[in-house]
Amino acid sequence: MNIENYYMENKIIDNIKNFFTSKIDYFKYNSIRRESYVMEKNEYILKKFNKLHNTITGKTLTLTNQITFKIEIEPEGFYYSNEKYNIYAFGISQEDAENNLLDEFLIQYNAYALEKDEMLDHNAQVLKRDLLSIYGEIL
Repeated sequence: MNIENYYMENKIIDNIKNFFTSKIDYFKYNSIRRESYVMEKNEYILKKFNKLHNTITGKTLTLTNQITFKIEIEPEGFYYSNEKYNIYAFGISQEDAENNLLDEFLIQYNAYALEKDEMLDHNAQVLKRDLLSIYGEIL
């Protein structure tokens, strides 16, 4: 194994350990065996956000309603998704993925919410209304 692969594997393992020991309970509880276990690959957790923040740019978007994201852990990193708002973000670490959420939201907002209705098909108009309904204030 070369040094780059070794570093990436250990970085991902460290990220997963940090993910599982953070404030949110990412373990499932088995009531029959009375013990917790790490989520399986096909399992996921949900996390709600009132704000989307990017620690790199320092920008924060305050939302008028909470958005719930599905979070999946894969060997290559963390996937956050919300189908209703067409927002999908990835990061090698949980922080990287959460930083990307704001950028992904703004991409959708600029592409749909700012577009004229006559330029959008029915589904895109629904997405536009959904995005406009939660867009608060960006700082």
